[in-house]
Amino acid sequence: MRISFLSVFHPFRGGIAQFNARLLRELRTGGHTVSPRTFTTQYPSFLFPGTSQFVAEKDTAQPVDAPRTLSSISPPTWSRTAEAIIAEKPDVLLTRFWMSFFGPSLGSVARRVRKEGITPIAVVDNIVAHEGRLIDKPFTRYFLNSCDGFIALSESVRNDLLKLRPDARTIVLPHPHYDHFGTALPKEEAQHALGIAAGRRVLLFFGFIREYKGLDLLVEAMKTLPSDITLVVAGEPYGDMAWYERAIHRTNLRERIVDRIGYIPDQEVPLYFSAADAIVLPTDPVPKAASRPSRSISPSR
Repeated sequence: MRISFLSVFHPFRGGIAQFNARLLRELRTGGHTVSPRTFTTQYPSFLFPGTSQFVAEKDTAQPVDAPRTLSSISPPTWSRTAEAIIAEKPDVLLTRFWMSFFGPSLGSVARRVRKEGITPIAVVDNIVAHEGRLIDKPFTRYFLNSCDGFIALSESVRNDLLKLRPDARTIVLPHPHYDHFGTALPKEEAQHALGIAAGRRVLLFFGFIREYKGLDLLVEAMKTLPSDITLVVAGEPYGDMAWYERAIHRTNLRERIVDRIGYIPDQEVPLYFSAADAIVLPTDPVPKAASRPSRSISPSR
């Protein structure tokens, strides 16, 4: 099968780009002809709250030779990208959908190539936004109505998709494990490297730090846990971290929290997971309108 794969690839960094690189390799290994294509502009800089959208020199992310033709904010590039895909004469256009912001650009490309008999299929990470915006439903519906089939990465995503498009053809293929981070380290060695005293138990919060992820609730919960437990917070902040500092101040637990605030390169990931006894992934069930400690609003990714 001939596949055109339009999504985020190297030199952009992050888990979705890594997932795409691995999927590209597996599709080619399976005998398919796959042509990757990526963004010139993924997010405009004023909307991106992280330090960089691109891999750094020391990162070990897999390079992908993908033409950069699509700007998420420039409609002329949407038509040019569609025409370039049509010229490749693929059987399928494979895209990736994880937030409504990309609905207009990816949806426009999908609609154009579908007119030429190319089947648009999307791998879907999220349907319901973690931090809601007025654009979410119309932009998401536009994208969903542009595709002929969907691969949902969880059953809950499939259910959310069907609420917006009940007739959608979907299958669920659960998000696979990443296996490109290397081997584990001895626990004691990893904890020593992080400056954690021997004999302590370690909880790990890992990944982008955003308001909706409930990290402040985890900090509050540390008050109820035994004193021999250390919390490691590792990841890049998206937005103002004042709410996090306030949570630490309220709990007076600074000595039990190890901050590794910043982007964690792939080659350092084994260190953090090897040091941990458990990974904690809290969620924030409290609606924004509910009464709770004051927090800043981090920009949407």
